[in-house]
Amino acid sequence: EAPEKALVGEKVPVSLSVSNEGSAEAVDVTLTAQIPDSTTLDSVLNGGTCSADPCAAGATLNWTFPVIEAGQSTVVGYVLASDDASVGDVIQHQAALSADSGLSRSTSASATTRMVAADLRIEKTATGESGAKLDDGAPVSIGEQVAYTLRVVNDNPVAQAGIQVTDQLPYAVVQCGSACFDVTTTGASLTGDTLNWPDIDLDPEAALTLQYTVTIPEVASGTELANKASVRSRSEEHTSEL
Repeated sequence: EAPEKALVGEKVPVSLSVSNEGSAEAVDVTLTAQIPDSTTLDSVLNGGTCSADPCAAGATLNWTFPVIEAGQSTVVGYVLASDDASVGDVIQHQAALSADSGLSRSTSASATTRMVAADLRIEKTATGESGAKLDDGAPVSIGEQVAYTLRVVNDNPVAQAGIQVTDQLPYAVVQCGSACFDVTTTGASLTGDTLNWPDIDLDPEAALTLQYTVTIPEVASGTELANKASVRSRSEEHTSEL
């Protein structure tokens, strides 16, 4: 068993389950797994050994079991480092099982893991008092309330921790102060002209929605109000501007 997708540079865990589904004990059982191309061994579990040092692509992991009783099963595993992999690579995992007796035939198993790039994105929309979505550059009236929605999406195959979302407010809104904007309703902190939502955790393929409302100030008459939202993880940054 291996993940269908993994981030380039991240660890790739692989687990192997060995079961004796026959009616007799299996004797001198050997399980082997080959280290795939573009990977190296990070760690091996349950007493496995490697045929090479360093344990790199093409080397073989070995586990031996003197006896596996009928109906018994055991699980072993290993972790691969993918520092040498590239986006789009498909890691081929191959394992084989044999025994001196107790198995009617040798068996094998395979799985694949596709290496992908980190994909954390942010989407931003604005909605007027009528409920209609405001296109980029759409006119709004003085005193009108505009609701901004930020949607942060983790398209990564692994959870992302410590995500930071920021949104830089228009100068006119900041100058207007609490009459135009109430930071206490946002769940964010305001530093200067920037809203900040720190330390967000997102599960794989999960999304989070953040919202706030701005009242268009009189001092903004005839001007363009632009604000830019950004999402940053430990490895990447993305922006969305309205």
